[in-house]
Amino acid sequence: QNPQALAAAQQAASIATGRAAWLVVARARIAEGTALWRIGELKSAAIAFDKAKTLYAGLGDRHGLATALNGLANLASDQGDLAAAQKAYEEAVATYRESGDKGRLSGALNNLGILQKDRGNRKAARKLYDESVVLSHEVGDRNGEARGLFNMALLLWDDKGPGPLPLYRKALGIFEESGYKAGQAAVL
Repeated sequence: QNPQALAAAQQAASIATGRAAWLVVARARIAEGTALWRIGELKSAAIAFDKAKTLYAGLGDRHGLATALNGLANLASDQGDLAAAQKAYEEAVATYRESGDKGRLSGALNNLGILQKDRGNRKAARKLYDESVVLSHEVGDRNGEARGLFNMALLLWDDKGPGPLPLYRKALGIFEESGYKAGQAAVL
C-alpha cells in the first residue's frame, strides 16, 4: 500500500507543480513524506516534509505548517536526534495551538510526551499526556484518548499504588469499543 501511496503522492505533486497549485503540492509532499517514512526512506521523507514546510510557510497555512513540523519531528525522533525532535514538536504544538486544531494538537502533545518520557522527563511527559487525553476527549477522538491513556500507563509502570493497571483497562476498553485491533494488541 505504501508504494502505491508514494507513487500517487509524487504524481499529484508533479501535476500540481505544473499548474502552480502550491497548496496541493504541499499536501502531496506531506503524503509523500508519510509514505516514505513508512517504508523507511527517512532522508527522502525529511526532504518531502521540508518542502511541504517551506510551501505552507510561504502560503501562510499554519495548520499545514504544523503538520509538516510534526512529520519532521517524528523523523528526527526515529533517527535518535532527540534535540531536533523536541524543537520541531514544540514548534508544531505552538502552531496547532495558534490554528485552533485541537485534534492534531492532541496528537502532537502525545508525541512530545513520548519524547519527554524517553528523555527521562516524567513530570513533563505526564503533563503533556494529561492535556492530550483531555483534548482527544473534547474532540471525540476515542483512539487518541486511548493512546494517551496507554502512554500514561507506560509512564507509571514502576509507580507504587494502583500503578498503570486502571489506565491500561480504560485504554483497552476504548480500543475494544472502537474496534481498533492494533491498539488492543498494544495494551494486551
